[in-house]
Amino acid sequence: MTKTEKRALALNFLSRNDLQLQNAVLLLGGAHALWQLQRLRQSLAKSAHFTSSHRNGLNWLQGLLSLTFVEHDDTMDLMAIDPMDPAVDDVCLLSEACDRMLKCLGKPGDGAAKADGQMDAA
Repeated sequence: MTKTEKRALALNFLSRNDLQLQNAVLLLGGAHALWQLQRLRQSLAKSAHFTSSHRNGLNWLQGLLSLTFVEHDDTMDLMAIDPMDPAVDDVCLLSEACDRMLKCLGKPGDGAAKADGQMDAA
């Protein structure tokens, strides 16, 4: 997969799930996390290719959605979330979808050989 195809895949994921991602990120990470998501989306939209910065942003998003980045101090905030809230289901579905998208993107350095024999680095 080329850098352009990777960018399109990531941008498609963010666009297709825009409102749900904003709600989930705000719920789990607050206003600063929402700002980071918007910054990632803008960067992907303006860039011609997928970069390591984009990959880092998507890994951050996956970590937030899967609660990997939750600190001990933040657990009290999460306890205030009602498990029956439909947003919890959205977070789970978004986490799974983000994980699938990251797997499709592959690991850094994975990529199809280009015509000149070089490998796609992002």
